[in-house]
Formats: sequence, C-alpha cells, structure tokens
Amino acid sequence: MKEGGIFSFILFLLLVQAVIVLERTGIESRKEMDETLGLLENAEQINFTRQEIEIAFDYAVSRTIQEEARMGFDGARIKGRIMANLGRIFRQIEMKSDGKTKFYIFQKPFFTKNEISFEKLSENSGILIIDSGRGVSLIQFYSTGNLEKNELIGAEIISENALQKFVVPIGYSRTEVAVGILQ
Repeated sequence: MKEGGIFSFILFLLLVQAVIVLERTGIESRKEMDETLGLLENAEQINFTRQEIEIAFDYAVSRTIQEEARMGFDGARIKGRIMANLGRIFRQIEMKSDGKTKFYIFQKPFFTKNEISFEKLSENSGILIIDSGRGVSLIQFYSTGNLEKNELIGAEIISENALQKFVVPIGYSRTEVAVGILQ
C-alpha cells in the first residue's frame, strides 16, 4: 500500500506541475494574442486613414472641377483652385491627426521627403480640357511627377507601431464632364 500511495502522490504532483505549466503557457499565449490583435487594429486604423485621404483627394479634385467649370473652362484658374483646395484639405487632415499624418512631396527613388507647397503641387500636376464645341467639355486633372517624373504627392501616416504611405501615383487622373463656356 505504501508504494502505491507514494506512486499516486508523485503522479499527483506531476499532474499539478503540468497543469501549472499549461496555465502559464495559456496566459503567455493570451498576452501574445492580445498584443497581436492590438497591432492589427493599429494597422487597420492607419489603413482606414489612408483610404480617407484617398477619398478626400478624389472628392476635392472632382468637386473643384465641377464648381470652377460653371465659371468657364480656364485651365490655369481651375488648376490653381484645385491646388488651393488640396492644400487646405492637407492642412485640415494634419491638424485633425495630431501630428500622426504629414504631407510631403516624395522624391524617387529613395522616397526622400520634401515639404509640400502650392508650387510643388502645381509642378506635379496638370489640367487637360477637351472642348466639344457645344458647351460640354471633358476636364482632366492628372499627376505628372514633375518634368523628371521623380516626385510624388503623398503623406506619411504614423502610429505607435506602424507606418503607411499615401501616394498619388504618376499618371493618376480624374476626369469630369462639365457644362460651361470655354474661355
């Protein structure tokens, strides 16, 4: 009986130790899972911010073309107004983000960051107006990357553990059909 009791006691101690080890592993796994979920949520949040910027960019260009076309098809005026509206939107987004989003002109090939300005925005974009001759025209805004095709309009979106870039690709275009008078 004594041998059976000792064997049972040792077996009981081994089982208790196994339960303790499994419990610790479970706690560590839960911690790692929580950390991973936190990182994923963070990454998803900055991805959402990037998508918001894309939508705001497209909307600003489209809306400005439509509004300015009512006053006539003057390409320089429309482009200037688009640049002013984009600059305003970029500043609003930066202020709203508490320093987590910053707009730049990225220079290829190493994505060197340069301050964004009205002049840089103008150098990196253009307007094309195709008139039908009947008061209906196609107005296209496009991204050029400047004469050397080595600059990109964009932003860095930074969070605690992640960084994402919003970039307007060279060749991006937005075309609107507008009714108005060619000047």
